[in-house]
Amino acid sequence: MQSWQSYIDNSLLGTTYISKAAIHDHDGRKLASSPGFEVLPAEIKTLLSGLTKWYELANNGVHLAGEKYIFLRVNDEDPETAIYFKKHEGGGILVKTLETVIIATYEHPVQLTQATTVVE
Repeated sequence: MQSWQSYIDNSLLGTTYISKAAIHDHDGRKLASSPGFEVLPAEIKTLLSGLTKWYELANNGVHLAGEKYIFLRVNDEDPETAIYFKKHEGGGILVKTLETVIIATYEHPVQLTQATTVVE
């Protein structure tokens, strides 16, 4: 099995659809990230809470690596697995797996559907 850093470098960033990415455990501990993308443990905990209390993210926005994003929605089919957010012409996605949290952002001209296909 490849390392988490290798997964970020090859499977996420290597697609050219994802501009920054990080993988954390459910306690917020960083397992791997792209250079300069420092997601805080408190931000992870807030986002994980937002999977069930999405209305808080809708009211306060999504805060990630010191940036504020607009909350778009949670996953329609399984609300406790993914959060989608936007900033200017880019945005991001958070996906909760059994053991990790994958966070990825994308920039224009990439669209949410392209980023979602890579991350989910």
